[in-house]
Amino acid sequence: HRSEGSFVGTGLLSVGEGVRTTTAALSFVRAAAALPLIDLLELGFELCGTYRRGRGALPTRYGVDPLLTIRRLTDFLRRNPGMHGAKQARRALRYLVEKAESPREAKCALLFGLPRALGGYGLGMPVMGHEVACTGEAYAIAETRVLRCDLYWPSARLGMEYQSRAFHEGELHRARDSRRVNALRAMGIEVVPVTDNELE
Repeated sequence: HRSEGSFVGTGLLSVGEGVRTTTAALSFVRAAAALPLIDLLELGFELCGTYRRGRGALPTRYGVDPLLTIRRLTDFLRRNPGMHGAKQARRALRYLVEKAESPREAKCALLFGLPRALGGYGLGMPVMGHEVACTGEAYAIAETRVLRCDLYWPSARLGMEYQSRAFHEGELHRARDSRRVNALRAMGIEVVPVTDNELE
């Protein structure tokens, strides 16, 4: 694809002598011109998250560095307001959240967070991977200083735990999950578990 337009700010990266590739911010804006909003948000969650969906025979990878931050995308859009796809990207930016750790966590955030007009339950977009320092009582239950909520709505003190088959199977995991939920509840945070079947 040949782009005749110009853009301001970091849009290209050098990958070798005389060879450039687009940055994640520019790629997101270009994708915004072609993708439906939900598909664009799923892409944005992945770029701003710590996972990469598997393509073809490749498996999904977890625990990787984010390729994009909301701050960098916001700055790129501010510098390039008239770029093809910028309007759609700005719309998506309102619902984009960083730090999702899996595609299913991203789906939970979109399903429960998006407004009803966009197909969600209208709870507002959550904070992903929110960490809570344990009180004495919570520490006695969970035996750890910090607990993490996959999704968290601060104003409601509501956490959501996505219980994937891969990371929550077996008696040991169930016992650990139970201690974590009980510790969070001891601190006044309600936790809702969501399984694969429930999400579907």
